[in-house]
Amino acid sequence: MSRYPGKTNAPDFPPGLDWINTQSPISLKQLRGKIVLLDFWTYCCINCMHIIPDLKMLEEKYASEIVVIGVHSAKFQNEKQTASIVQAVMRYGIEHPVVNDSAMIVWKQYGIRAWPTVVVIDPLGKVIGAAAGEGVFGSLDPILASMVQEFDAAGQLDRRRFTMDPIAKRMPKPVLSFPGKVFADAPGNRLFIADSNHNRIVICSLDGAVLDCAGAGESGNADGSFESATFQNPQGMCLVGSALFVADTGNHSIRIVDLEDRRVRTFATGNVKLNSPWDLVALGNALYIAMAGSHQIWKLDLSKGTIEPFAGSGAEALHDGPLLEAALAQPSGIATDGERLYIADSETSSVRSISTGSSGEVSTLVGMGLFEFGDTDGPGDEARMQHPLGIAYNAGMLYVADTYNGKIRKVNPLTREVSSQADGFEEPGGVSAAAGKLYVADTNSHSIKIVDLQTNDIASLNLSNLEKLRSPAAGWAGDAIQVTTPIAIRPGNTAVIFDVLLPEDYKVLTDSPTRILFSVDEADSRSLVNRPPSFPVTWNVEIKENATLNVMVELYYCHTRDNALCFFKESLFTIPIRVSGDSGNREIRIVHNPLSMA
Repeated sequence: MSRYPGKTNAPDFPPGLDWINTQSPISLKQLRGKIVLLDFWTYCCINCMHIIPDLKMLEEKYASEIVVIGVHSAKFQNEKQTASIVQAVMRYGIEHPVVNDSAMIVWKQYGIRAWPTVVVIDPLGKVIGAAAGEGVFGSLDPILASMVQEFDAAGQLDRRRFTMDPIAKRMPKPVLSFPGKVFADAPGNRLFIADSNHNRIVICSLDGAVLDCAGAGESGNADGSFESATFQNPQGMCLVGSALFVADTGNHSIRIVDLEDRRVRTFATGNVKLNSPWDLVALGNALYIAMAGSHQIWKLDLSKGTIEPFAGSGAEALHDGPLLEAALAQPSGIATDGERLYIADSETSSVRSISTGSSGEVSTLVGMGLFEFGDTDGPGDEARMQHPLGIAYNAGMLYVADTYNGKIRKVNPLTREVSSQADGFEEPGGVSAAAGKLYVADTNSHSIKIVDLQTNDIASLNLSNLEKLRSPAAGWAGDAIQVTTPIAIRPGNTAVIFDVLLPEDYKVLTDSPTRILFSVDEADSRSLVNRPPSFPVTWNVEIKENATLNVMVELYYCHTRDNALCFFKESLFTIPIRVSGDSGNREIRIVHNPLSMA
C-alpha cells in the first residue's frame, strides 16, 4: 500500500497567466512523472525569502526528480505587476518557473491560507499535502526521499531534467546590482553603498568617485581583508568611529568593516541567533537593529558587547504600547533624531516611533495595520504608504523610502503630517541624508539617486574610478564567442577593426575602465585600451601565416536616459585566420553587441 495515497487531482494552472523563467506557459500535465512543489509566495514576505535557500537545496538534491513552481500570489498592489515580480525573481536568484497569480486564482484553487505554503504533488498529478511556514528542507527532505523511492520502484518517476530559462542569465551585468541601502557620511565626504546582490560594500565620495570596496563580490560569510571577505545580501549600515557596522542580512549577522585596517570581521553574538537584520543606527553607546525576521528591534550594547531584544513581542502586527509588549511587522529601516528611534515597519506600511528611556513605548505615526496600504498624503491617520523599507531623519523631518509607491515621503514626527517629497523611483530600499541632499538606493534601477532638498531636483550618482570595483579574485567570467569558419586574409599587414553596436538609448560609459585586448595566438604584440575609445577601434598587425585572433573586451555602458543605470559586459572573441594569398581581405571587422545574449 502506498505511503502517499494522493486522492485529489491537482488543479492545473488557468490559461492567460504570465510566466517567468520559462519560454512558454507550463501545464501540470507536462510534469507528469515529476514530483512537483508549488511554492505560494509574495516577494515582500520575509518568511518567503527565508525558504528560498531551502528550495534551492531541494532542487539541487533532487535535480532529476522534482520541479519547483513558484506561484506568486501578491499581497500588495505593486506586487501584482509582472515586471515587479521579474525584478524580485532576479533579486532573490530564483531560477525555477514562476507564475503570476495576481488575482489569486491558483491560491483559491488550492485553499491556501498563508505565505509561504508549499504544496506537494505526486508524479500522477495528485495532491499529497501542504506545508506552511519556514524550515521546509527539514520537513520535506525525508518525504521527497521516500516518494522518489516509492514512485521510482513503481516505474512512475520521470528522471529527465526539466528545462528552465532563468531570466537573470539573459540580462546584462549592472555595475551596481539591486543596491539595498546607503549611508551618507557628510563629515568624511563618503557614501557607503550596500551593493546587495554583488555581496559587497562600495565606498565612494559623495560625488561618486569610488574610493574602496569591501567584499570579494561572492556570496559567503568569510572574514578577512577587503579583497577576501564575503557577504550575503548586505543591507543597512552605520558608522561608529572608523568602524562601519553592516546588517549582513543573508548571513543573519552583524559585520564590522574596519576602514583603517581594511578588514571585515563578524560581531560575536554567542548563542544568540539573529534573524534577518535589515538596518541599524547608532544612538549613545548602542546600536539599534531592525530585525526584520523576528519583527523586533534589537539593541547591541557597544560597551558591554551584548545583544538582546529591545522592542517588539515578536508577533507580526501593529500594536502600540510598552517596548516588549508592542508588535511590529518586518521592520526594515531605522533612524534616530538623537533621542527617539523611528522605524519603517514595512508589512504594516507604517512609520513607528520608539522612546528609548527606561519606560519606553512604541507608538505609530503613520499606518493602520497589515492590510491597510495605499498612496495618500495628509494627517497620520489618513495617510497611506505601501511597504516602506528605508527611513532617514534630517532637520526635524523624517524621509521615508515608500518602496512600492516608488516615492520618498516626508513625515513630520510632531504633527504626523505626510507629504510626497519626490517620486519616479523604482522600489527604493534605502535613504540617507547629508549636506542638504538625500541619497536614495533606487534598488530596481541598480542606481543611487540624489534628491536636492531645496530644489527637489533628482539626479543620478555617476560612479567613477570603477576599476576599484574589479575583484582580483573574481577572474574572468564573460561570454566566449567562437567563430568556426576561418576568415581569409592576404599575408602582411591586416587592419583589425572592432566596433560596438548599441541601440540609440545606450552609450559607452565615459571615464571608466573599458578596455580591449587584441592578440594573435600567444604573441606578445597586443594593443590595450584603458579608457573608453572612440569606436571603431583599429589595430594594425602583420599576420604571415594561419593563426587565431583573440579579442577580449571589458565594456562599461549606460542608458542615455539615466547615466547611473550602467552595465558591465565581458566578452572573448576567438577567430581563426587563414592566410590565402591575393584573394584574401586586408581587414577583419568585428561588431560587438553587448545587449545580445546570443
